[in-house]
Amino acid sequence: MIRYGMEGRYTTRVIVQLTGIKASYLRRLDEAGLLKPQRTRGGHRLYTQRDLEIVKKVAPLKSRRINLAGIKAILDKNNN
Repeated sequence: MIRYGMEGRYTTRVIVQLTGIKASYLRRLDEAGLLKPQRTRGGHRLYTQRDLEIVKKVAPLKSRRINLAGIKAILDKNNN
């Protein structure tokens, strides 16, 4: 069963279930500045709907074996 995180945010587990992207790659996206998850008091990431939409755009690019720098460039170009 998929559950939403606190206050309308998605937990890492939910993002993984919805997109198929591994939690370790979500952390890399966070470190690269593509995602901006909030943190719980315990340090767990909570993702917004905007973060989910970005991950949905990233998933097919990653499956085409585009590296993180390339994905970031593509997303930046599409947002301008």
